[in-house]
Amino acid sequence: MYDRFKGRVYSVGDGFCYEGIIKENTSNSYHFVIDCGSQAPKNRKQKVGELSSTTECNSRLKEITDEIVSNGDHIDLFILTHLHVDHYNGIKMLFQSGIPDMIIMPYLYPEERLCLIINNNMDDDDSLFLADPYTTVLNLAKESNPDAKLILFRGNVDNVDDDDLDDRQTDDSIVWGVPYEDSEYILEVEDIRLSDAEVVSVTQKNIEIFDGIWVFKFFNLEIDKADIDVLKKIVGKLTAKHLYNNIASLKKQYKKIAKNLFNHGRVQFPDACIVTNLP
Repeated sequence: MYDRFKGRVYSVGDGFCYEGIIKENTSNSYHFVIDCGSQAPKNRKQKVGELSSTTECNSRLKEITDEIVSNGDHIDLFILTHLHVDHYNGIKMLFQSGIPDMIIMPYLYPEERLCLIINNNMDDDDSLFLADPYTTVLNLAKESNPDAKLILFRGNVDNVDDDDLDDRQTDDSIVWGVPYEDSEYILEVEDIRLSDAEVVSVTQKNIEIFDGIWVFKFFNLEIDKADIDVLKKIVGKLTAKHLYNNIASLKKQYKKIAKNLFNHGRVQFPDACIVTNLP
C-alpha cells in the first residue's frame, strides 16, 4: 500500500503546505494538496530555519508551488484545514498554475468569521479574504477549471460521540458525512450556486479520501456560541456580501466592544449599539 503513496511537507515559514500523490496504476495518479500558506514571523526572535521576511516567504512559496505543479498542473483535491492566514495565503499563487477539481474547506458563518477577524486583529487584506473566503476560492479555481466544486464542512470530529457516528457517504464519494441541515441557507448567505457547492456535517473520525489508502481527520475552529449571540445583537443578520462590503467600518466601530467581548467577558449592549439590515 505505502509504495503507492508519496507525500512531502514544504517549509513555508510559520505556515503549512503538504503535497501528496497516490498512484492508481502505472499511468494514473491522484494528486492532492493540503493548505498553502506562508507567514513571516513578526516582532519576535527568529528561530532557526524560519524565513526572515514576507518577500522571502513569497519567494519560497513560489518555489513550492512550482514544485507542486511540476507533477502536473492538475490537482484532484485541495484541502484547506482551517481559516488561519498562514494556511491559506498562498492559495492564489497555487491556483494560478495548479488546477483543482475539488476543494474542501471548513464552513464558518459570517458572524463567526467576523469574530475571528476582530479577535485576531487581522489586516485589511486578510479581513477581506475571511469576509468572503468561499466565493473567492471557488472563483479562483473556476478561472482555470469551470467544473471545480467546493465542499464545505461543519462539525468537529473531536466532539462527536461514537454513538453518533454515521456511515453514510455523500454522492461524490469524497467526504463521509451527512448533508448539513442549513445547506440551502448557507449557500444563499454565501451567494454560491447549488451546483457549485455542497455543505456536509462531518461525523466520522477517520474520513476516507481515496480508496482506503488515505484517511483524513477534519476539524473546524471553535467559536463560543455566547460570543456569536452577542455579536448578532450588534450587527444583525449578516451575509458574506454584507460582511465584505462593511468589514472596514465594522472593525473600526466595534474595536472597543470587541476588546470587552473577547478579553474581559461579555457585556450588555445598549440599544444604540445595535445595527441591523446592513446595506
